Amino acid sequence: MSGHAVADIRSTYGCTFIGLIISVMLFGITALQTWIYYWQYGKRDQKALKLFIAVIFLLDALHTILCIYSVYWYLVLNFGNVEILDTSVWSMGIQVDVNTLIDYMVQLFYARRVYIGEYYPLPLTGTPLFSVSGQEYYHPDHHCDIRNCLLW
Repeated sequence: MSGHAVADIRSTYGCTFIGLIISVMLFGITALQTWIYYWQYGKRDQKALKLFIAVIFLLDALHTILCIYSVYWYLVLNFGNVEILDTSVWSMGIQVDVNTLIDYMVQLFYARRVYIGEYYPLPLTGTPLFSVSGQEYYHPDHHCDIRNCLLW
């Protein structure tokens, strides 16, 4: 393996590994916030809201697991294999889809909350709904091409 190939791996996957560490730390904060929510407010909130929060938390956990597996696949299972940088592991497409699902669910939840509040419901509710529909219209294929995402 030449020195140039090692520099390419360091410049792409060094940042990815640091981002993964930060992401896992933020997931820990999310887990703590979820636990505090159920401990303090879980008894008085509606079952639908509690279920929504549980689903969002579980999808976030799945996203974190898929991110960890992707980095593990590149940095451990295929250590030293420079040719593997041109391929994408199966979990990357799924993690993008899971992240998109979380994004849609949260934006629609906020739009619903604004609409229920009845503070100028049409303009304030229409903006997130337009954003969600625009994301789907302009980006119908959410899968990440590894060459465009990590090797630029």
